[in-house]
Amino acid sequence: MDYINHTNGQDEESNQQTTFTRAEVEEIIRELEERRESQRQLQTIGSELPLAISQALDGTSTTQLKENFKQYKRSVQRYNHDEWTTAEQIIKEFIPELKNWKVDAY
Repeated sequence: MDYINHTNGQDEESNQQTTFTRAEVEEIIRELEERRESQRQLQTIGSELPLAISQALDGTSTTQLKENFKQYKRSVQRYNHDEWTTAEQIIKEFIPELKNWKVDAY
């Protein structure tokens, strides 16, 4: 019961297992470790920024970058658990028309 041969109508030749020498197995393991290490480094380091982005960042002062990021963070709409966290806004053109209507408030 150590080895069960399931041929399902296939030739014995196609069912043979490939045997590797000890050196081949060590080479395969080394290649796998190198691939895994390179993938790990790529994940930690990340990929390079596109040239246009790096030039824009290099050409802008740090204070201007901080201000730009603050403005961006304020303008981004946030979505949390099926609700928008930014308040609804009324278009300024409609404010005079809306003032004509009276609404009961509770």
